[in-house]
Amino acid sequence: MVCFTYIGLYSIARFFVEGLRTDSLMLGSFRIAQLVSLVGVVLWIAVLVFYYFKNKIEHII
Repeated sequence: MVCFTYIGLYSIARFFVEGLRTDSLMLGSFRIAQLVSLVGVVLWIAVLVFYYFKNKIEHII
């Protein structure tokens, strides 16, 4: 859980920092680094939701 929290928080910070760069690799109108950062945030949220429901089900049983 600590590893995924690091990935998520790092990705959030990286998303904003990459928005300040002027020499970014672009895919259409999107920066590749920002897309990768969004993937990291989505992965973090998915793991948080998974652990939340897993713990909730274990407490019921």
